[in-house]
Amino acid sequence: MKTVVKASITKDDKYLIVLRSKDERPMPLHWDFSGGKLEENEDPIKGLKREVLEETFLKIDECILAGEYTVDIEGKTFLFKIYEAKLTSNEKNIKLNQEYQEFKWATKEEIAELTINPFLNYYLKI
Repeated sequence: MKTVVKASITKDDKYLIVLRSKDERPMPLHWDFSGGKLEENEDPIKGLKREVLEETFLKIDECILAGEYTVDIEGKTFLFKIYEAKLTSNEKNIKLNQEYQEFKWATKEEIAELTINPFLNYYLKI
């Protein structure tokens, strides 16, 4: 089972979500939180900070584990660890790498209307 770490970053009751590129596997064109798979023996918080920086060019801190969810996706089982994180760099500096094609700030209700990564259903209780 692969462990995946994700950052729940909020501002004004909205979550920062990113849209996976059409060529990303698994789950192309699904809205998601920034984050990714850990490297072998990598500390989860260090891995989360690395992934968020690589994907969005944003820095985070004060990462607190908020939930763990086991999800089967395309025949594989993933353990998603969701961390509530504080943004420490200017949100206006967001720049997405090739894994994502769009980002936005959205309420829980707005996220419920989108095509999303399944762990978001559990985390947001939608």
